[in-house]
Amino acid sequence: MVRDNQIQSLQVVHHLGPLSNDPGQCGRVVSWTAPTASDNCPGVTLAVDPVNANGSFFPVGSTLVTYTATDAGGRTAVCSFTVTVTDTEALKLPVLPI
Repeated sequence: MVRDNQIQSLQVVHHLGPLSNDPGQCGRVVSWTAPTASDNCPGVTLAVDPVNANGSFFPVGSTLVTYTATDAGGRTAVCSFTVTVTDTEALKLPVLPI
């Protein structure tokens, strides 16, 4: 019987932001280099919450992104970081005729 007692490693992603919103939008599309996971045995899976977060639209504010690596033995490693988007556009008021 082979016992996998080694906890897999998960590369860390650092917090992103503050990032400016996309022009005319109340948020922005944010991308990063996804972490990688490794283990001494094959079968490591990597899940992200929220699903499909990388390359997605993030609203103004802070969003927690969590990657979880799970090896074939059920052991997990977790990496979480925050994506922060700020509204940097000036408020535009309509010009009303007099």
